[in-house]
Amino acid sequence: MSLEIDSVPLQIHAPLPWQIASWRRLLEQQRTRKMAHAYLICGEQGIGKFQMIFAFANFLLCLNPGDLKACGNCVNCNLGASGNHPDVLVVQPEAGSRDIKIDQIRALAEFVSKTSHSGLMKLIVINRAHHLNSSAANSLLKTLEEPSGNTHIFLVTERADNLPATLRSRCQRLLMQTPSLKEAAQWLEMQGIESSLANRLAIAAGMRPLHALEIAEADDLMGAEDFLECLTAVRQRRTTLQSAVNIAVKMGDASAVEYLLRTSSIVIRSLLTNAADNDKDKDKLIIDLVKTFVGKNSTGTTVKHLLLFNLETEKALRQLRSGTNPNAQLLLESLLWQWSQLGKVSYVQLTVARMT
Repeated sequence: MSLEIDSVPLQIHAPLPWQIASWRRLLEQQRTRKMAHAYLICGEQGIGKFQMIFAFANFLLCLNPGDLKACGNCVNCNLGASGNHPDVLVVQPEAGSRDIKIDQIRALAEFVSKTSHSGLMKLIVINRAHHLNSSAANSLLKTLEEPSGNTHIFLVTERADNLPATLRSRCQRLLMQTPSLKEAAQWLEMQGIESSLANRLAIAAGMRPLHALEIAEADDLMGAEDFLECLTAVRQRRTTLQSAVNIAVKMGDASAVEYLLRTSSIVIRSLLTNAADNDKDKDKLIIDLVKTFVGKNSTGTTVKHLLLFNLETEKALRQLRSGTNPNAQLLLESLLWQWSQLGKVSYVQLTVARMT
């Protein structure tokens, strides 16, 4: 069975294929009675972090679990499938709100104080934990400082560094890996997407399968591919920055900036793993883009430039999402200009000056 939570379809009885290693790590801790009181579940957006932890919470409450999945038939599994198990609490920004607020954390503390309905344990999943406002984060810290023996808390986020260090230090960190192109495309095919389209969607989404589904549902594949081709053309001086800005505006300001961030991360991974030009797990669009970064400097220097660019892009994304109404087109023009300058010695000097 599946249900909709946070507008994403959930498979609630088992991990997704690329999550099995993370699942086994948690499962081993549970079986040896070494589970932490609190976990920080990290990884890129759109790879199913929340889906896995929600499934694992239901697995822990299953009365007849298998090796890697809940039975799906017991009373606890049926309650989990409805999204209303009394021993599982999901906390995330409420509809129409950007933040997780203190009243939600107070309700969490009340949940912790109650006896388990099933007699097993209680599980709390804080989705988009980086959206905890300062008051909520301080309130949560008190709960983490006073652990309850039968309660486990999972903070799920793609921006762990945005959380206060005091919260991060009280959680065991679990980094969830982004799937390979092959894994992402195969899963998309299992969702009913035609093979060649699944591969293109996976590339457009940066191997983030759930994000690929969003692109498919929005019928936005061509826009994503056009933007990627334009980013390569900008690097090769074959098109103008304005052409890239025009495509970005059509995509949506925040979507385009996020895409820039994910694309630069893909390039970083490719450079660090010395991806070959004929790598069968890479799409031609990605290969062509990575080539524009090869040979100008040492790999270490190029990666340093890209990491600085990531910091600038994350800063711009925070501004766009802050509700302060920044000049989105100016941000896009600035980022795309920086993109065109990556690899030049002057880029590091410019970026350091901007950050200081």
